Amino acid sequence: MSEGRIQLNVGQRVRIIEEEDPPIHLGKMATVERVELSEEGEPICEVRIDRSRELVSIRQRYLKPITTMPSSLFANELLLPWDPEPEERLKRFTDSSWLAAHIFETLLFYNHMIVPTTDYSIIVPLVHWLGAPLLSELLSADAISFVRTSGMLAYIGNGVGLSMIEIIPGKERKEPEPWWVQVHRCSPREAVTLQLHNRLSGLEQRGVDLIAKFVELSTIDTALPQFKDKVAHETYRDIQGSKLMTDYFFGKNPAIYTIALNRLPGIEPNQTRIFTLLPKPAVAGDEIDTTLRLAMLNLEAYMADEAGARDMVTDRSYNQLLNAKAQRYTGGNIAQESFSKLLTVEEVPDIVLAIMSGEVSLSEVWKFRNTRIASEFRQWFDQVGPTNPDALTGQYIKSLKSGGFLSGRKGKVLRFIILQAVGASLIPVTSGVSFIVSMGLSAVDCFLLDKVRLGFKPRYFVDELRTLFPEHGGSNN
Repeated sequence: MSEGRIQLNVGQRVRIIEEEDPPIHLGKMATVERVELSEEGEPICEVRIDRSRELVSIRQRYLKPITTMPSSLFANELLLPWDPEPEERLKRFTDSSWLAAHIFETLLFYNHMIVPTTDYSIIVPLVHWLGAPLLSELLSADAISFVRTSGMLAYIGNGVGLSMIEIIPGKERKEPEPWWVQVHRCSPREAVTLQLHNRLSGLEQRGVDLIAKFVELSTIDTALPQFKDKVAHETYRDIQGSKLMTDYFFGKNPAIYTIALNRLPGIEPNQTRIFTLLPKPAVAGDEIDTTLRLAMLNLEAYMADEAGARDMVTDRSYNQLLNAKAQRYTGGNIAQESFSKLLTVEEVPDIVLAIMSGEVSLSEVWKFRNTRIASEFRQWFDQVGPTNPDALTGQYIKSLKSGGFLSGRKGKVLRFIILQAVGASLIPVTSGVSFIVSMGLSAVDCFLLDKVRLGFKPRYFVDELRTLFPEHGGSNN
């Protein structure tokens, strides 16, 4: 950044990349609260540090704004939400080499893969399946990075509703705090070290230190300062503005029509329900459970925004959520198909199966991924993407042939939910006034659509879609 020119705006999210001694805030996330010129004419920013809430004056040139990165994917499906009983969530990644195969296939499509986390538990299966040297190489090459937030998504009684909560030891506590509680609150380097020391054996301390250092350098550590508006209120608006969701919520219990969404039945005023990937059968699918799952989708979108990811991947019901936003945003006056659409790409060679079977090694895929033709394919995919399924299949096969990775295995199916900016794009339709404005609505009322208004064109890249509301519409295909 050149000195003497103000380039940051109030409210902008930034990461501190340099600092004068002592460098106590290096790498931290912050929000710009004021920008002014010093007597020497250099822009000075007052920023609010995320976790400490400390207000710090720092030179603009020491700050890096969070911007959308091309060819970047937010890997929602690798998120392991923090909970006190982690074994079940870890088994899905430690029992199979699918994780390593999936990561390397994804890296054939994207330059950057951003993994969301709360406690870095995902680092254990990553080291287990990739090995410390290869994982270190992926981290140093910026092929894999992390976005981390502390705490748990929860629904709290007595009118609090959706919130993020953390476990903090009481002042009277005498015994040491369990390490698995510490990891969701300590620094990234400390958290990775604790995970590897306690859940993985055989890795030398030098390897632990190197990975922990790389992970810390490649982490966006956010406190989600706008959680209330971008997750909690956004989720409530999604429910209220969607006939599908209101029917699901209220159709089976008309009495709930009169209940605020932050006071849903199912918990006592002094109780809290935490989001888990596998809810208890007694509450699975009730109003609070569904609200938490919708909120998790919005939370993931917010984390992706904080990390600067352009695309997302998920095995959850983003199509339902996007259609709900379209309905809420347009009042049903613009077809949902013009706002988002689902494209299916068939007969794509399944590199995951080839890797898992040992037919292709990880080192071979990584070596090929760094070749010119693989890089050209990623550039083509980023610019053109899945707008033409046949062209995508042809380009992908052409790329894989160069690496010798084609096999006789049955092809897989990829699905893309593509957000179409045209359908809800604020294009003027009458007298220079957009359709949206004429309805008295604002894109700012929807976090995702406000990003669309500003030129963001996200794609949702999925291998499989599972509907959130099985009795209301079945499959998304």
